[in-house]
Amino acid sequence: MKSKILSDITQAWNNLDAGLIFKHLCESLTFDSLWADETMNKEKFCEYISKIFHTLKTRKMQITASIVDDPYCGGEMVKVCQGANISYFRILIENQRIIKADMRAF
Repeated sequence: MKSKILSDITQAWNNLDAGLIFKHLCESLTFDSLWADETMNKEKFCEYISKIFHTLKTRKMQITASIVDDPYCGGEMVKVCQGANISYFRILIENQRIIKADMRAF
């Protein structure tokens, strides 16, 4: 199941389609990001990622995402590239839903 969710997250970034992420979120989701000031719940995360995708679409910015090995936590994660800027989207799954996600530069 995790590989299907990671595949959907990768497609979401490549196509700037947040709905591919939203369908996997647990109601009690927490999200942390190096670029955000606070831990977000599901509602705030959905607003946050929707704004990011909207900005990327509006500015016609190219994103390339792929599934890669996670040398820090084990397993796999999604690598998101925007030009020379690289970030990593990690998830924790429980009962086939994302309960925790974070985005970092490592």
